[in-house]
Amino acid sequence: MPGGAGGRCTSSVRILQVAVLLYLILYCILNVVLNRLQEAAACLEALGALDARSGRLTERGRAMARLPVSPRHARMLLQVRCPALQCGASSIANYKG
Repeated sequence: MPGGAGGRCTSSVRILQVAVLLYLILYCILNVVLNRLQEAAACLEALGALDARSGRLTERGRAMARLPVSPRHARMLLQVRCPALQCGASSIANYKG
């Protein structure tokens, strides 16, 4: 039966196979992305930049966000008690370059 019901059935099976494959690929990608976001949130919580209950930035988090460095480096710069380095951190935060 060329071109009959058998051909339509084969096409439907192929479409279903492609759809399942795309679903699995998207599921894997989204799973990786969600895991990375959870890791990032946990890191920001550990640094004191993110409130675990509300999911909002803390005062420290807002100060860290103003620095053009990674969150870990920003936390380090803000933690330093040396006035000269705090002045440097302030200069970095205000740099508009």
